[in-house]
Amino acid sequence: ADFIFNYAEAPEGASAIWPVTAKGDQCVWRLIPERLLSDWQKGFIKVIPQKDSSSKNRFAIQYLSGGIIEKINSGELETYRTSNNPNIPTIEIKNFKTAGAGIASLWTDKNFYTTRGNNDIKELFSNKVFSYPKPLELVRYILKRATNQNSIVLDFFSGSGTTAHATMLLNAEDQLNRKFIMVQLPEQIKDNKEIKKGDYSTICEIGKERIRRAGKKIKEENPLTKQDLDIGFRVFKLDESNMTDVYYAPNDYSQDLLTALESNVKPDRTELDLLFGCVLDWALPLSMPYKSEKIDQCTVHTYGTESDPIELIACFDENVPKSVIETIAIRRPLRAVFRDGSFADSPAKINVGELFKATSPITEIKVI
Repeated sequence: ADFIFNYAEAPEGASAIWPVTAKGDQCVWRLIPERLLSDWQKGFIKVIPQKDSSSKNRFAIQYLSGGIIEKINSGELETYRTSNNPNIPTIEIKNFKTAGAGIASLWTDKNFYTTRGNNDIKELFSNKVFSYPKPLELVRYILKRATNQNSIVLDFFSGSGTTAHATMLLNAEDQLNRKFIMVQLPEQIKDNKEIKKGDYSTICEIGKERIRRAGKKIKEENPLTKQDLDIGFRVFKLDESNMTDVYYAPNDYSQDLLTALESNVKPDRTELDLLFGCVLDWALPLSMPYKSEKIDQCTVHTYGTESDPIELIACFDENVPKSVIETIAIRRPLRAVFRDGSFADSPAKINVGELFKATSPITEIKVI
């Protein structure tokens, strides 16, 4: 009723051309020319080349549905343009579903082939250090379609670290802040002719080195725009408790044995092992800022942002002086951790509790 021209007939001097289905049947256009051009200028329409050689149609037109357009106009869905070129006004929705279409069920791009994955890793390493890595472009394509600003990408079989590499690469392209978690068993590299071990004894070692080299390469290739790109990562190994296992019955104890059990921490554990053990106990995020510093010859670990209050401060030195404890208390952390050996005796431990009550009553104290 809104149209003043009858498009069932072609204007004088022109011929009507109707779309044809794959079966050869004539059908009708979904939009009249004016609406088509209007939606194109708004970015709601996408023209894509057809790769199917059996089809006579060289291009296909994809539309955003009316419901999606309504959500865009109301602000419910955020969008961005794929190009600054006004002749290519196509938009993509912030949830990264392609404008007018979902993800295709068949991917034939040659960049997705396994051989491309081999080339990707050869560009970072001089030797062939890993067989059949995932193609970088394939993973980047999946992440672009399935992630957003604050996505955390989890790969339970990370192998050479392609997913981490793709995450950093995509962050560099669209300035978003995705994070990744890579999980990999420390499988030994088989010593055979197919893989040259180099200095990497396990798959995990290859993955860590790839993340380092990939991050460095991304920054070097974009020296003016990517210097603030976050390419840092932390490595955690699954292990048993930091605390010594005690299986002695009361009658088995002797004076010599009690002396050996003075420390309840396993002898091979570092201060960072103890710190992150506490982080896990309190269910704090493993990605928070961390720093260590020397205060009166003692190492003090600060975990969390420098804002007030700090999440956790720890000191695992022996016989920690009062000056260090006072400095920690003045900073008013939510949590403070010490070793049992940090105190000369029980009265010293009690005095620490009283000091925090007076200076920082919000602090929860833990002694391991």
